[in-house]
Amino acid sequence: MLAFLAYLLVISVLQGAVAQASFDDLDDRTVGAGEAINAGMRHSLPILGVSIIVGIVSLAATFLLVVPGLYVLGMWWIFAAIIVRERAGFSSIGRSAELTLGYRWPMVGLALLYFLVSIGIGLVTGIPELMVSETSVTGTLIVGVISMIGDMFSSILGGVTGVIAYVRLTQIKEGGGSTVADVFS
Repeated sequence: MLAFLAYLLVISVLQGAVAQASFDDLDDRTVGAGEAINAGMRHSLPILGVSIIVGIVSLAATFLLVVPGLYVLGMWWIFAAIIVRERAGFSSIGRSAELTLGYRWPMVGLALLYFLVSIGIGLVTGIPELMVSETSVTGTLIVGVISMIGDMFSSILGGVTGVIAYVRLTQIKEGGGSTVADVFS
């Protein structure tokens, strides 16, 4: 259980770091790894806390019916970007709901696309597990490292996706700001 919580904390730091690096790039600032990691560490506990809340509510809504769970996911998809950009903490839940209002089903589509890509990444990184003996310490270590790299890549993809969605929604609803295409420049 402690290892799982440590894993969630590392993923939360990574989400914050990726969001900060994405925003730095959008703002035409030099993307510094140290600054991004510091931002990730600074925002990791709010990201972790909100992730747990969003996860529990999404799971509960999914148990009721799949559609409410997807709707909740679409409503809160951009909370990590809001925590980093607006330093919103737990109020990121309400801000995400506000920004996604009228765009929740497109957000659900974006989340489902992300999950499909993440499943593909998981399948690719799972191949070595099929080829390594379970009794080999070296094999187990290699499989663990490859799995961790896949998880990190999926987290980075999710973080960038959230930032892009946040930027686009703030443009649509509030005007101004960087363009989504700037993320890829």
